[in-house]
Amino acid sequence: MSYTVQVDDNYHYMDKDHRYTFGHFPTYEEALAAAKAVVDGFLKQNHTPGMTASELYGQYTFFGDDPFIAKLTDSIADAARGRNVPIA
Repeated sequence: MSYTVQVDDNYHYMDKDHRYTFGHFPTYEEALAAAKAVVDGFLKQNHTPGMTASELYGQYTFFGDDPFIAKLTDSIADAARGRNVPIA
């Protein structure tokens, strides 16, 4: 089983054209760490001296990258790798 971290853009909420794949990971734990790194990266980049946590959270909810984890079954993962596996 493998996991994919997809990222939506809060600025373009519900617009799948702005979604991108951050990466593919063999374990949930690795995918979760990657998703957390996406959020942490935004927070570190957008924090300014004197900014409150509430202000930073507001910036994130309006403009931040919103990662989520998609679980791939073995047959879907094999198909994604180019193997000839029918998907039911």
